[in-house]
Amino acid sequence: MRQAHPVYRSVYRPNLFLGGDRVLMQSTILITVALVFILLSAPTVIAGLVLWALLTRVLQQAAKADPLLRQVYLRHQRYLPRYAGRSTPWATGRRT
Repeated sequence: MRQAHPVYRSVYRPNLFLGGDRVLMQSTILITVALVFILLSAPTVIAGLVLWALLTRVLQQAAKADPLLRQVYLRHQRYLPRYAGRSTPWATGRRT
C-alpha cells in the first residue's frame, strides 16, 4: 500500500512581499527612497510617500488578480510576434 505524503503550502505558494510581487515591491521601495533622498525636501517626502502608497496598492491588486503576473509578462515578451506554419525552413511540405 502506498503512503500519502503531504504537499506543504509553502512549496507552491507565490512569493509575495507586502501583498504584491516581491521584486516589484522592492523596486517600488527603492525608487521612492531614492527619490526622497536625492531631492531631500518636504514636498518630495510627501510625494514619495503618496507615490509609494499608490504603487503598493496597485501591485497588491495585481497580485490579487494574478500572483504570477510578472513571470507571465516576462514569458510573454520572449514570444515572437509570428511563428511560421512549418517547423523549420527546410521542412518538406507544400507551400501555399
